[in-house]
Amino acid sequence: MKFSVQVDGNKITIQNVTDKPLKIKELRITVETTIITPEERFALRKISDEIKLERTLKPKESIEIRSYYTNIVGVSIIYEELGEVLREDHNL
Repeated sequence: MKFSVQVDGNKITIQNVTDKPLKIKELRITVETTIITPEERFALRKISDEIKLERTLKPKESIEIRSYYTNIVGVSIIYEELGEVLREDHNL
């Protein structure tokens, strides 16, 4: 893992845990919510949202992002390393 992710309510903290700078291009946040089905039953539904960042994190540097959502269950980090675009998933 290249990043450490912590969620506190609607605040997401991402830290570069490597010894080289990494450019975060985008975050994909997965949220779990309760819905009522047409049969009038409760069900869980996962929705996702994207946040464009284009931000380079130096080694051990962290960034704090505020989200509209408080029930975050996953964060995917799309980042660039040595010219390659990669993805790192964190399930919370």
